[in-house]
Amino acid sequence: MHAFGNFLVSLPVWGQALVFIAITLAAGELIARFTQHLARGLDLGRELTVTVAVYTVVGTTYGILLSFAVSLVWSENSGAASAVSNEAQALSQLHRSAGYTLAQPYAGEVQQLARRYAKTVVDQEWPQLRQHEFKQASRSDANRLADFAGQVPQTAAANPASYMMFQGHVTRWLETRQQRLTAGITDLPRPMWGALILGAMVLFSFHGALVTQTSRARYLLLLPLAVIIGVQLCMVFTLDRPYAGAFAVDPQPFVEFIDTAR
Repeated sequence: MHAFGNFLVSLPVWGQALVFIAITLAAGELIARFTQHLARGLDLGRELTVTVAVYTVVGTTYGILLSFAVSLVWSENSGAASAVSNEAQALSQLHRSAGYTLAQPYAGEVQQLARRYAKTVVDQEWPQLRQHEFKQASRSDANRLADFAGQVPQTAAANPASYMMFQGHVTRWLETRQQRLTAGITDLPRPMWGALILGAMVLFSFHGALVTQTSRARYLLLLPLAVIIGVQLCMVFTLDRPYAGAFAVDPQPFVEFIDTAR
């Protein structure tokens, strides 16, 4: 399952959408045919009004559930983007603070460690994140920066107020780093995926029970339903991986810091 997920992530957004639509369409056709087989010989015309009413309620409920799932993963994706931007900004502030509050060689060492950490995030950690792997390749560089900054003596700053401001920037960077590491690592709960798949199966079952005309009519009515559900499930899947896929959060804030901190 993990390998299939990585395969989907490697596809362009239109390729992902086509895969989800194809799977949804095939599943819809199979379920509709199975339902028609079970309903063979039953007089559904008698209960057509009730069946349509139940179908409407089920469809509306499923639409709400699907919209909630899209909203949930969209919020997670936006939160990951904000976390990346906030950490890069905090790291930039730490870099500048070291330059105008600390004496040499402390200022230069802190700035060098900050640039090295940012480069590790971009060159080593981000390729892992794009594979939906959270191995924290930048942990050792982050620890070196935090340890050195914590050991800077107060005499390295012009006055106690400047030293406290520098240490405040260190704390702020560590906080934003932790927020970035935790943002986007939680996948959509499996029960939610189960509910989305089960809901689609129920809709396809009603489709098979209601559309009893020719195969052509069944296909024509099934196609738009499968496309809508497939595209929505594709959005949920893609947005649920904020560092990979078509809507991936990129490390541009860190790249900009590296370029301006030279």
